[in-house]
Amino acid sequence: MTVHLEADAVQDGDSDAAALGVEKVQFIGGEATQRPDFAELLQHALAVRLGVQVYSNLYRVPLRLWELFEHPRVSLATSYYSDEAADHERVTGRTGSHAATRANIIEALRRGIHVQVGIVAVQGASASTRRAPTSNRSACASSTPTGSAVSATPRRR
Repeated sequence: MTVHLEADAVQDGDSDAAALGVEKVQFIGGEATQRPDFAELLQHALAVRLGVQVYSNLYRVPLRLWELFEHPRVSLATSYYSDEAADHERVTGRTGSHAATRANIIEALRRGIHVQVGIVAVQGASASTRRAPTSNRSACASSTPTGSAVSATPRRR
């Protein structure tokens, strides 16, 4: 069962966090970008001068959100299970999720949006999963026992 915080609770939490000196919050869980009030919540966090990381599966990104994601205090994060579509889709349970996630990572970088990608080690996945999913980026990677994290910042033109 997914429980969503009411918009007022999220905004109050963001305001309190900002007043305490918190610099950045993360919207995560339940695919926050699919909330009808997501844009309003993101705008409020920015209005109280917070940085925001949006953790999304990047399966579907409504067009109206791309402009908000381009704000300099907004970054994206996602999980990437494999560079092999079948492996990635086995984990997500969605046909086409590999292509959609990859395309949206590339779109974010094209738009100059910072993207952090957690490359999750999946038992039975191909060894090629260790390759980064994008090009035309500078990246910093670190390994953990269960996977890697890649933080990609697009090259400025």
